[in-house]
Amino acid sequence: KPDAIIIVGFVVDDVTGKPLNNVAIYSADKFAKTFTNEKGFYQLILPLPTNDSEVENRGTVFFEKENYIKEVYQNFDMTPNGDGGFRTRMKKGYGINRINIFRPPGLSEEEKIKDTNHYREPVRYTLDRIRSEENKEKKVKKKH
Repeated sequence: KPDAIIIVGFVVDDVTGKPLNNVAIYSADKFAKTFTNEKGFYQLILPLPTNDSEVENRGTVFFEKENYIKEVYQNFDMTPNGDGGFRTRMKKGYGINRINIFRPPGLSEEEKIKDTNHYREPVRYTLDRIRSEENKEKKVKKKH
């Protein structure tokens, strides 16, 4: 979309690998919100910020479910027609796990190596690829 980014993906339990239903996924300003379905799938449409004060809040997305550690993805690249996909593994427990999606510009090579565990590069998916994966899962279930 020219006026939004679309984030799609799946959320699973970190230990069992089973899909998590009803995970709340929302922007920090709560302008955009959705929930995972029974397969752990979600699609969140984040309207692009219209001013500088919206950039930080719109570029931060929360994944929240009772009895699980809250995942916070920060620093999304908020560009027109942008989209991204994530396979999120949530751990049981309490607290917050913050993940910077993109490294800030200007880090030295030493800083990049030292901070590797604090940043996660997004897995890029097209909506067609996500839908294709869902369709394959449906076909496999029908055969069984």
